[in-house]
Amino acid sequence: MYAKAARTANIPLARPADPGDPRINEHGSTLPMTPYAEALHWIKAKPGTGSAETLAKLVLSIWNSDCAFSFRECIANLDPERTALAVRVAAHFAEVGEDDELVEIGHAVCALYPRLWDLGEAADEAKTALRRRWMQEA
Repeated sequence: MYAKAARTANIPLARPADPGDPRINEHGSTLPMTPYAEALHWIKAKPGTGSAETLAKLVLSIWNSDCAFSFRECIANLDPERTALAVRVAAHFAEVGEDDELVEIGHAVCALYPRLWDLGEAADEAKTALRRRWMQEA
């Protein structure tokens, strides 16, 4: 009945919800996603792509300062839609900080991209060593 009414009213029919979509609750209703969850959804949906890796860097950076990449590095190869998502992730972090959801998603991203964690941690260790040397020289 709805389909017929929609056709006559020129209302586009919604596509059936993907049962694997994390925005769908147990009743089949769409839930709003936080920017963190939206980023994780993209990362899982597009494994191995540059955009997934770049968003993974951003999530790891805000989750743990021991694995911090520059914001520029976290958006460098993103299209306008993913760049907007990255900005929403950063704004959400600025507003709410680290919460249980970010911790959970950070662990998930770390498990998906362990080498990014290693890379971020190596950069942090190099910066710390350089600062130590500067202090000794002063």
